[in-house]
Amino acid sequence: MNQPFMFMPVMNPMADNAAFVGKTVRRNRIAAVALCCAVMMTSLLFGMLFCFNYNNSEFADSQFDIDSKSLLMAEFGMKMFLPFAALIPAAIGSVNYLSSTNRSKPITLRHTVMTSARVFCGLFLFYCLTGLFSVITKLSGLVESSSYNKDFYGLLFMYALPLVLLSLWTISGFVFFTSAGKTLRGITVSAYGARFFRIMGFLIALMNIVLLVTYDINGFSGGLFYTSSSVTNPGEIIKNNTVASVMFHVFFIASSAALIGIAGFAGDYVKAVKGAVNSLRMSGINMYMNGDSRAASFYGNFYTSPVQPGQNMSAQPAQPENDIPPQSVQPEYETVQPGQVQQNYNNPIPQTVQTQQSFDPAPRPVQPVYDTVQPGQVQQNYNQPYNRPTGF
Repeated sequence: MNQPFMFMPVMNPMADNAAFVGKTVRRNRIAAVALCCAVMMTSLLFGMLFCFNYNNSEFADSQFDIDSKSLLMAEFGMKMFLPFAALIPAAIGSVNYLSSTNRSKPITLRHTVMTSARVFCGLFLFYCLTGLFSVITKLSGLVESSSYNKDFYGLLFMYALPLVLLSLWTISGFVFFTSAGKTLRGITVSAYGARFFRIMGFLIALMNIVLLVTYDINGFSGGLFYTSSSVTNPGEIIKNNTVASVMFHVFFIASSAALIGIAGFAGDYVKAVKGAVNSLRMSGINMYMNGDSRAASFYGNFYTSPVQPGQNMSAQPAQPENDIPPQSVQPEYETVQPGQVQQNYNNPIPQTVQTQQSFDPAPRPVQPVYDTVQPGQVQQNYNQPYNRPTGF
């Protein structure tokens, strides 16, 4: 019975996941994220070059002070290396997403986009953990010396707390991008971690703006610029350089914009998953592809879901009735043995016979064939009450 369908390709109900995400997620969000990644990478690259090449002998400082400042700035520049390295896969993933969802080409959103995002999360989480280890060491030193002063609270609220929030954001991002990668590969349809990742993105974007204003008020001291050296403060050197100060502000503003764009991407993705899940539950395949899905290309036209098992068949359009009147089927008494006649008349009339007799204007009882009935059986048959067929 199933032989005509044995060579038909199997339709995967999740085959359109990647294309559907490409349709529903707004491209301008990812374009903004890609631009912000480029701006942040430029700012970090300038910051590293500025710190590594710093050698200011403008004032009559001793050679020891000059070397101490250069070493301190080089150490501060090393902190920018991991964020710069983490932004490389983020930028690659953003550009890959934009190129693979070009409207002039078939939408083939590659799952490597989410792989790049997970690499970014892993590198950035490593940066956050190393920063937390460093700040905990500094806080322990201040606690041992009972120095609960401005430096202690600056490290706690301007450096340690942001790193904790960034760690939670990257962990939730890793979970979100993992589930999104499985969705794009057609394995499942899920949005695990998307809502928490979105909330944390907006929260950290607001936190970056607050930190930037706080650093401006404090004169680039404390928090990220804290140092136990009495020679100089890296924040003071950056504040006195106009270009370095501008690039510092540009980095924080671009990071906030990128976080908002990523949070918006997560929000669009959640809506896409909701629509896909509802469609899959109702029809067994994603019906929101507007005729350019894999199911549509398979069937050669807009795909219409067939009636699933368990659905009411009365909703289907009525088929045209055959104009040929139904023919009554006479029972074949020639094949009935003499000993079976009594048993046949004691049983109700078969359904097929009842159905066919219902079309007769005046159904009549079927007369037995006396040639095949024994004399002692006729009286027994006619003593029983006659049941008139009811019909439809």
